[in-house]
Amino acid sequence: MQNEPFIVTGASASGKTTLVEWAMKNGYNHLPTHTTRLPRSGEIDGIHSLFLTESAFISNFKKGAYLEESLSFAKLQQTGIYYGTPKSWITSLIHNHCATPTSLKVAKKIQQMTGILWIHLYCDDDTRMQRLQRRGIGVQEIKARMNGGDSRLQIPPQAISFNTTKIMTQDIFNFILQQRGKNNVRS
Repeated sequence: MQNEPFIVTGASASGKTTLVEWAMKNGYNHLPTHTTRLPRSGEIDGIHSLFLTESAFISNFKKGAYLEESLSFAKLQQTGIYYGTPKSWITSLIHNHCATPTSLKVAKKIQQMTGILWIHLYCDDDTRMQRLQRRGIGVQEIKARMNGGDSRLQIPPQAISFNTTKIMTQDIFNFILQQRGKNNVRS
């Protein structure tokens, strides 16, 4: 039996990576975003993200590889890091796949094109701050992540949302498994 494919959005440190790792341990394949940031401790290139040089990212963008509408949109301005959502996801997000689109706007586009299950995670700022500090990143990047991105500002009505300070990852994952066949994913 196939797992229910899904995309997951949320602000930095809302629990996206934890949910994706849980899914991968339970038979899902993760479609990695492309980014110019350096890998975090324990991250594997091509599994957690595809880590690119800025010139390689810009070259891919110019070739039309990403769903982001512009390079400016793809860049987290506060950190100078680019994030790209590969267009190839549209055909790959069918069976046993999960992915983390780079923004709500891109997630909405994917959901409209595929009918895929969309999970949105959020939590309070104190919890996010503690999670970011545990990553061992610098103060400037923590500030940028706390204040940047559209995912911290709104909960998309098209998504099923979970507050990760109140619900365990396993419970979110079990909810996803219970959705098998309920969504209108186009193949």
